[in-house]
Amino acid sequence: MNSSEITVAQYLITRLKEIGIDHLFGVPGDFVLGFFNQVLKSNLKYVGSNPATLKEAINEALLMLNKSQKPIVIGDVELIRFKLQNEFARFLRKTGFPYVIMMLGKTVLSEQHPQFIGLFQGERSRDYVKNRVESADCILQFGALLLTDNYF
Repeated sequence: MNSSEITVAQYLITRLKEIGIDHLFGVPGDFVLGFFNQVLKSNLKYVGSNPATLKEAINEALLMLNKSQKPIVIGDVELIRFKLQNEFARFLRKTGFPYVIMMLGKTVLSEQHPQFIGLFQGERSRDYVKNRVESADCILQFGALLLTDNYF
């Protein structure tokens, strides 16, 4: 890359600074742009999550989950990326919840896992899998990238 070329991430950071933004509270979960790494190298201040807000969100999620009669868990590619398969398996074992995977997360856990019910691909899913996800009263997504090929 010559000195007149910049990455998309560098351009975005420059534009944020130009419009007066100097703090970021969250960063998209992309790995193509490497945006987070560029934010850390820049002089933008990455604030991350607020502990009080995080606690409130967790409590709200637990409340919803405890009221749930028909929960479903979705596991996806970011579990693999961040090497969280063992923690995911432990969560499933403790809760007993059924789970599906999305196309990018096909190798999160073995498809022989007793709580695995199938690959979820929206309209392209097997009827049972599609109906089970769409009828869930609480959906927990772990490691999902909501992309055009990886959606509900």
